[in-house]
Amino acid sequence: GAAAGPCRTALNAAVLDGGSERIRCCRICKQGSQVYLFAAEGFEEIEGLTVVDLLRRAQIDCRIVSMNETKLVTGSHGIAVQADLLFDAKTLADGDMYVLPGGMPGTNHLMAHEGLRGLLTSPQTADKPSAANR
Repeated sequence: GAAAGPCRTALNAAVLDGGSERIRCCRICKQGSQVYLFAAEGFEEIEGLTVVDLLRRAQIDCRIVSMNETKLVTGSHGIAVQADLLFDAKTLADGDMYVLPGGMPGTNHLMAHEGLRGLLTSPQTADKPSAANR
């Protein structure tokens, strides 16, 4: 049978194993989890927005973080996205998971961002799960 958890409802159509649903819940799907997705100019929209969409459907709090000076971030295919908040390492350290979508030149902007590198390598966040695509 399938494991119970908040992610089950939103993801049951997306994960199939031999015709029967099979969902593996993790610590991210617990109530009150916080996921941050970092969006830089030129990020791959499908890699970023699909994650946000699935997590929000699963009732997991996923916030888009702009790496720009404004909340407006334009993806690699010209799609403008309004982020939920601006990058601030102090307030983002409470995240349970960090997502870095790929895309060019977005990936280069993420790699060059000293504040983001510092956040992801700090003792407070180094053991937390992250997902990155290049």
